[in-house]
Amino acid sequence: MRKIKTKGLKFKVKPVDRGPRFAIVLHSIKNAEKAKEGLKRIFEVDDSLADHVVSSAPVVICRDLAQGDATNYVKRLKDGGDFRVWLESAAPKRAKQMNLKRKDGDSAPMPTPHIRKH
Repeated sequence: MRKIKTKGLKFKVKPVDRGPRFAIVLHSIKNAEKAKEGLKRIFEVDDSLADHVVSSAPVVICRDLAQGDATNYVKRLKDGGDFRVWLESAAPKRAKQMNLKRKDGDSAPMPTPHIRKH
């Protein structure tokens, strides 16, 4: 908990507990074309980046997701390859890290914390 001082008023900001965070990991490819199409549909990637992601499996595709979002993405991507949901702290460290940007509208924004003034 940290204190913020503004114009003589003191109030405390409590950190928002978002719970455990998850990552999506691509382990292997079944169908390269379907995997590329799925990546382009869900993430903001072009053809060359999708080719690079598919060719460099195993790779961590996206981090800092809620469990529901991560499982939904894996369900939408499962036709193209072996996509798995990992706990972010347990995700393979030796795999390439590619934090692809999600398209807008795919997930709800994080709720803003409520600040009480005293």
